[in-house]
Amino acid sequence: MNYNVAISSDGTNICFEHKGQSEPAIVFVHGFSTTRKFWNYQLEHFSNEYKTVTIDIGGFGESGNTRTNWTIAAMGEDVVAVIKKLKLNRVVLVGHSMGGPVIVEAAKLIPKKIVGLVPVDILQNIDFVWTDEFITGFIDLIKTSWKNPDSWTLSKNKTVIQRYVDQLPDEQPGYWWPILSRTLKWINVSKEKISKINVPIISINSDETVTNVQLFREYSPTFSVKIIPNTGHYLTWEEPDKFNKALEEVIIEFQRLNDSN
Repeated sequence: MNYNVAISSDGTNICFEHKGQSEPAIVFVHGFSTTRKFWNYQLEHFSNEYKTVTIDIGGFGESGNTRTNWTIAAMGEDVVAVIKKLKLNRVVLVGHSMGGPVIVEAAKLIPKKIVGLVPVDILQNIDFVWTDEFITGFIDLIKTSWKNPDSWTLSKNKTVIQRYVDQLPDEQPGYWWPILSRTLKWINVSKEKISKINVPIISINSDETVTNVQLFREYSPTFSVKIIPNTGHYLTWEEPDKFNKALEEVIIEFQRLNDSN
């Protein structure tokens, strides 16, 4: 395994790990309040066949946190910096939760390098609108739930919730809240964002929220979804083997879609 640092467009240090050789490379992007370690099981599994990369987005994990412009676009630049550092030419981008918007922003910058996008448990209903009041309440809920596993409902699996809580920093980073707010506001305009990229998109989602496939196809005509049943938001931890199998199938489908174009 190799550990390295790339420099994002605004000078932020971006830490990443990579293992394996063959392309298409798989680049994994974590969600809000987690780190590249979220994908450790996938790093080990997929590196047997593919170049596999896990990233700490700026402001998370071991990456730099001095950025002043905490936007989804800036985080997309973080992903592009790693792809360029590794000189990758054919890439599958996988993004959990907040990582879904981040990989869309990255794909806008380097579309010719992207084989496909895999949003994970995000963008199930791209007609949903987060109001300012809802966003404020959601952020307040996270602040008050912080290190209390009994307050979190993102999974029915208590072991998974405890694992999530354990990896949270003891102190709440203040810059996380504008990141979360901008993530939710990005989702409000996701239809416009998705319609501007000509890249195959296949989601892997839990069954807690219904994925509106037909609506999504209005903006990404080849869109499809794989559902991991009886899971919550952290489906990669709850059913890692099922998730890995689903992603293997998605990668094969991307190759078929790209070969047909």
